[in-house]
Amino acid sequence: MPVEKQVAIAVHFLVHKGSSARIATIFGVGKPTACKAIIQVVIIMELVLLKKTVYLRDCRKMMEGFEAIGFPQVTGAIDGCHCNIISPVSQG
Repeated sequence: MPVEKQVAIAVHFLVHKGSSARIATIFGVGKPTACKAIIQVVIIMELVLLKKTVYLRDCRKMMEGFEAIGFPQVTGAIDGCHCNIISPVSQG
């Protein structure tokens, strides 16, 4: 099965939290094939993406810092440099 289809199956599963039987039907594959694709993609994501995760310091200290400036239960933030973030009209 093409990698693109395997990724599509896994992403659909992760986003919609559906059953593997339903996903198999949607993508026209067998349930074991869908399960295998999901597992393989998630394992690869873990192996590749976790290496690119940046840990700046202890999460509790991060949360305390964000809470001090008015953002409770936050451990990180991103800005619009790498992805578009559309702010609410009333809160620029």
